[in-house]
Amino acid sequence: MTTGLSVQQMLANLEAQIDLHREKEAHHAREEALHREQRAAHAAELELLTRHYEALKSSAEAAAALAARHTPLQLHREGPREGRQGLRCRCW
Repeated sequence: MTTGLSVQQMLANLEAQIDLHREKEAHHAREEALHREQRAAHAAELELLTRHYEALKSSAEAAAALAARHTPLQLHREGPREGRQGLRCRCW
């Protein structure tokens, strides 16, 4: 099969393709480095946010459980009860 191209034309075409792919490879290498940096930054932020989210969630659940036990109003309605020394108090 002959293409009708001279050796000089074939070399020029191959050189142009080599240059194009060299540029594309370099471009994607730069993008890969940038994406690696961005990924690391997002991973660090994700870890920080997740840690604080879990801490707040746990704290809120514990606070809700404490708040649901008895309200001061409920204790007041129950009336005073005997203290340790026979005193009537409105304390816990």
